Amino acid sequence: MENLYIYLLICMFSVALIALIWIRSNAKSGASQAEQKSGPLFTDAERSFYGLLCQVSQGRAIVFGKVSAMDVLKAQDGQQNRKTAAALKRVSQQHFDYVLCKHDDLSVIAVVELDAGAQQSDKSLKQDQLLDTACAATGLKLHRFKVSKVYDVRKIRETLYPSDHVKESGKG
Repeated sequence: MENLYIYLLICMFSVALIALIWIRSNAKSGASQAEQKSGPLFTDAERSFYGLLCQVSQGRAIVFGKVSAMDVLKAQDGQQNRKTAAALKRVSQQHFDYVLCKHDDLSVIAVVELDAGAQQSDKSLKQDQLLDTACAATGLKLHRFKVSKVYDVRKIRETLYPSDHVKESGKG
Protein backbone atom coordinates (compact mmCIF):
# COMPACT_ATOMS: atom_id res chain seq x y z
CA MET A 1 0.00 0.00 0.00
CA GLU A 2 2.88 2.29 0.80
CA ASN A 3 4.24 1.81 -2.73
CA LEU A 4 0.89 2.93 -4.13
CA TYR A 5 1.11 6.26 -2.25
CA ILE A 6 4.64 6.83 -3.52
CA TYR A 7 3.49 6.01 -7.04
CA LEU A 8 0.53 8.46 -6.79
CA LEU A 9 2.81 11.17 -5.37
CA ILE A 10 5.25 10.74 -8.27
CA CYS A 11 2.35 10.87 -10.78
CA MET A 12 0.94 14.10 -9.26
CA PHE A 13 4.41 15.67 -9.23
CA SER A 14 4.91 14.71 -12.89
CA VAL A 15 1.53 16.17 -13.93
CA ALA A 16 2.27 19.41 -12.05
CA LEU A 17 5.71 19.67 -13.68
CA ILE A 18 4.27 19.08 -17.16
CA ALA A 19 1.55 21.69 -16.53
CA LEU A 20 4.14 24.22 -15.35
CA ILE A 21 6.32 23.64 -18.42
CA TRP A 22 3.29 23.94 -20.73
CA ILE A 23 2.12 27.21 -19.12
CA ARG A 24 5.60 28.75 -19.36
CA SER A 25 6.07 27.75 -22.98
CA ASN A 26 2.68 29.28 -23.92
CA ALA A 27 3.51 32.49 -22.04
CA LYS A 28 6.86 32.80 -23.86
CA SER A 29 5.35 32.18 -27.30
CA GLY A 30 2.60 34.75 -26.61
CA ALA A 31 5.19 37.36 -25.66
CA SER A 32 7.32 36.66 -28.71
CA GLN A 33 4.28 36.97 -30.98
CA ALA A 34 3.43 40.36 -29.49
CA GLU A 35 6.97 41.59 -30.07
CA GLN A 36 7.33 40.57 -33.70
CA LYS A 37 8.06 43.10 -36.44
CA SER A 38 5.00 44.34 -38.27
CA GLY A 39 6.48 44.12 -41.75
CA PRO A 40 7.15 46.90 -44.25
CA LEU A 41 6.44 50.48 -43.19
CA PHE A 42 4.79 51.30 -46.52
CA THR A 43 2.38 49.56 -48.85
CA ASP A 44 3.65 49.01 -52.40
CA ALA A 45 1.89 52.19 -53.60
CA GLU A 46 3.26 54.24 -50.69
CA ARG A 47 6.78 52.91 -51.25
CA SER A 48 6.62 53.75 -54.93
CA PHE A 49 5.46 57.31 -54.19
CA TYR A 50 8.14 57.63 -51.49
CA GLY A 51 10.82 56.87 -54.10
CA LEU A 52 9.31 59.48 -56.40
CA LEU A 53 9.26 62.08 -53.59
CA CYS A 54 12.91 61.36 -52.80
CA GLN A 55 13.79 61.82 -56.47
CA VAL A 56 11.83 65.08 -56.77
CA SER A 57 13.16 66.40 -53.44
CA GLN A 58 16.81 65.55 -54.04
CA GLY A 59 18.90 68.55 -53.03
CA ARG A 60 15.78 70.38 -51.81
CA ALA A 61 14.52 68.40 -48.82
CA ILE A 62 14.73 65.19 -46.81
CA VAL A 63 11.63 63.01 -46.97
CA PHE A 64 10.35 61.28 -43.84
CA GLY A 65 7.43 58.86 -43.85
CA LYS A 66 4.59 58.08 -41.44
CA VAL A 67 5.26 60.94 -39.04
CA SER A 68 2.91 61.64 -36.14
CA ALA A 69 0.87 64.80 -36.69
CA MET A 70 1.70 65.89 -33.13
CA ASP A 71 5.41 65.90 -34.00
CA VAL A 72 4.66 68.35 -36.81
CA LEU A 73 1.78 70.45 -35.45
CA LYS A 74 2.07 72.14 -32.10
CA ALA A 75 -0.18 74.74 -30.47
CA GLN A 76 1.22 78.24 -30.14
CA ASP A 77 2.41 79.07 -26.61
CA GLY A 78 -0.39 80.56 -24.55
CA GLN A 79 -3.11 79.57 -27.00
CA GLN A 80 -3.96 76.25 -25.36
CA ASN A 81 -7.60 76.48 -24.32
CA ARG A 82 -10.19 73.74 -23.98
CA LYS A 83 -11.12 73.87 -27.69
CA THR A 84 -7.48 73.79 -28.78
CA ALA A 85 -6.73 70.92 -26.40
CA ALA A 86 -9.63 68.89 -27.83
CA ALA A 87 -8.49 69.56 -31.39
CA LEU A 88 -4.90 68.60 -30.52
CA LYS A 89 -6.11 65.36 -28.98
CA ARG A 90 -7.92 64.42 -32.20
CA VAL A 91 -4.90 65.42 -34.30
CA SER A 92 -2.54 63.44 -32.05
CA GLN A 93 -4.13 60.24 -33.29
CA GLN A 94 -3.25 61.07 -36.92
CA HIS A 95 -0.07 60.86 -38.98
CA PHE A 96 1.22 62.42 -42.17
CA ASP A 97 2.18 60.06 -44.96
CA TYR A 98 5.29 62.10 -45.81
CA VAL A 99 7.02 65.13 -44.30
CA LEU A 100 9.47 67.27 -46.28
CA CYS A 101 12.19 68.85 -44.12
CA LYS A 102 15.10 71.23 -44.67
CA HIS A 103 18.51 69.58 -44.80
CA ASP A 104 20.23 71.84 -42.29
CA ASP A 105 17.86 71.92 -39.31
CA LEU A 106 15.14 69.40 -40.27
CA SER A 107 12.46 72.05 -39.93
CA VAL A 108 9.26 71.15 -41.75
CA ILE A 109 8.78 72.61 -45.23
CA ALA A 110 5.52 70.86 -46.10
CA VAL A 111 3.56 67.65 -45.62
CA VAL A 112 2.26 65.29 -48.27
CA GLU A 113 -0.73 62.98 -48.14
CA LEU A 114 -1.25 60.14 -50.60
CA ASP A 115 -4.97 59.66 -51.06
CA ALA A 116 -6.48 56.35 -52.13
CA GLY A 117 -8.01 56.45 -55.56
CA ALA A 118 -11.19 54.66 -54.52
CA GLN A 119 -14.13 56.27 -52.75
CA GLN A 120 -13.06 57.11 -49.21
CA SER A 121 -15.06 56.20 -46.13
CA ASP A 122 -16.71 58.86 -43.94
CA LYS A 123 -14.08 58.23 -41.25
CA SER A 124 -11.26 58.73 -43.74
CA LEU A 125 -12.84 61.93 -45.08
CA LYS A 126 -13.20 63.29 -41.53
CA GLN A 127 -9.54 62.50 -40.81
CA ASP A 128 -8.51 64.28 -44.01
CA GLN A 129 -10.65 67.28 -43.07
CA LEU A 130 -9.13 67.36 -39.59
CA LEU A 131 -5.59 67.42 -41.01
CA ASP A 132 -6.58 70.03 -43.61
CA THR A 133 -7.99 72.29 -40.90
CA ALA A 134 -5.00 71.82 -38.60
CA CYS A 135 -2.53 72.59 -41.39
CA ALA A 136 -4.49 75.65 -42.49
CA ALA A 137 -4.64 76.91 -38.88
CA THR A 138 -0.87 76.60 -38.47
CA GLY A 139 0.06 77.80 -41.96
CA LEU A 140 1.65 74.46 -42.86
CA LYS A 141 1.57 73.55 -46.55
CA LEU A 142 -0.33 70.31 -47.14
CA HIS A 143 -0.17 68.69 -50.57
CA ARG A 144 -2.50 65.87 -51.56
CA PHE A 145 -1.84 63.46 -54.41
CA LYS A 146 -4.02 60.61 -55.63
CA VAL A 147 -2.58 57.11 -55.86
CA SER A 148 -1.73 56.37 -59.46
CA LYS A 149 0.14 53.78 -61.48
CA VAL A 150 1.99 56.57 -63.31
CA TYR A 151 2.87 60.01 -61.93
CA ASP A 152 3.86 63.19 -63.74
CA VAL A 153 7.21 63.88 -62.04
CA ARG A 154 7.44 67.41 -63.47
CA LYS A 155 3.98 68.33 -62.18
CA ILE A 156 4.74 66.96 -58.70
CA ARG A 157 8.05 68.87 -58.61
CA GLU A 158 6.28 72.10 -59.64
CA THR A 159 3.58 71.55 -57.01
CA LEU A 160 6.01 70.88 -54.16
CA TYR A 161 8.70 73.38 -55.15
CA PRO A 162 7.03 76.20 -57.12
CA SER A 163 9.83 78.70 -56.42
CA ASP A 164 12.36 76.34 -58.05
CA HIS A 165 10.12 76.13 -61.12
CA VAL A 166 9.97 79.94 -61.35
CA LYS A 167 13.79 80.14 -61.09
CA GLU A 168 14.28 77.46 -63.78
CA SER A 169 11.81 79.03 -66.23
CA GLY A 170 13.32 82.50 -65.62
CA LYS A 171 16.80 81.24 -66.63
CA GLY A 172 15.71 80.45 -70.21
